[in-house]
Amino acid sequence: MRIWVPFNLHRWEVRKMDIQDKMLLSMIQGFSLSYFLYTSCELGIFETLLNEDQTLSELSERLYIRKDILLRLMNTLEAFGFVKIHDEKYSLQQLGKRLSEKNGKVMRELLLFSGRQCMPYWAKLYEAVHSGEAPYKLIEKQAYFDMQETNYQNYRTFNSMMSSNSEDLDLQPYFETEITPFRIKKIVDIGGGTGNILIKLLKFYKNSFGILLDLQFVETEAIRNLQNYNMENRVKFYSGNFFEPIDFSADIFVMSRILHDWSDEEAIQILKNVAQAMTENSRILIIEKIMPETPKRENTEMYMADLNMWVMCGGKERTLEEFKNLLQLSDLKVTRIIKLAGNESVLEVKKYIINYQEGMI
Repeated sequence: MRIWVPFNLHRWEVRKMDIQDKMLLSMIQGFSLSYFLYTSCELGIFETLLNEDQTLSELSERLYIRKDILLRLMNTLEAFGFVKIHDEKYSLQQLGKRLSEKNGKVMRELLLFSGRQCMPYWAKLYEAVHSGEAPYKLIEKQAYFDMQETNYQNYRTFNSMMSSNSEDLDLQPYFETEITPFRIKKIVDIGGGTGNILIKLLKFYKNSFGILLDLQFVETEAIRNLQNYNMENRVKFYSGNFFEPIDFSADIFVMSRILHDWSDEEAIQILKNVAQAMTENSRILIIEKIMPETPKRENTEMYMADLNMWVMCGGKERTLEEFKNLLQLSDLKVTRIIKLAGNESVLEVKKYIINYQEGMI
């Protein structure tokens, strides 16, 4: 009896290994691609080509880059599909436009933030893992947010990235669950930066007044942004630190992308300070990524984000159970979870109310 063996079985195994090698090679070279895209963005290649197609000589003169070096950069950008050359002129393709300020502000600001602030500290991950100290603090001997108070340029880079992300955040799934928005009179945005999330909430809760609580050096940028949206009469900026008691009561407290910057101990301290300012009718809107309970291939972006929080801040992304544990230790509980676009959600949180006959409810 003859046994038939597929002729291409060995070839298929080799082919499979080739695919795996390509995947590994792409991962291994990922750092160089990130640096390359950051450099191209910082040099102004995408912005220059967005306005007008350019020859190599024209680009070289405008950007003050040697032609032979620029050619190698442009060849790589063309190979990846960011630019295209026709009749000796480079034009920006759709992928490249997504890294320009006009058409792709969120991605551009993320790329600049990564290149200017994150990449140098990722290079120290090996040493940091062995020391147990987050890479940023290991190198700079201070916490990331302490640096922002003394380094205005670094603050501007961080703020631009956070502001563009907040502008891009779609809260419509949350708004669709609200049935009595007219009852909301006061909203406090804790660590709200320049106020983009608060502005979205005030536009929806039309009868409300807002308080923007952040550190003193944020105030000038925040007031400028509020004026741009004609919100200066509906918002009051207060200088404050969420590691200290909060002096405001409110219908809604907002914490957008705050807790992931901090360790569990620090997050509990923040939550307890908010909880003591709440009434039994108050709620907190916590806007954060919720990590899956089990790692999966489709969630690699979230796990890289989690590592980045440790690298820069010593913080972490959390699972729902981890959030619930933090909240319970702060006398708070989750009442609703509203999924937003992407990987983020709104956790609606309220105080535990002590009923001496029935216990906490």
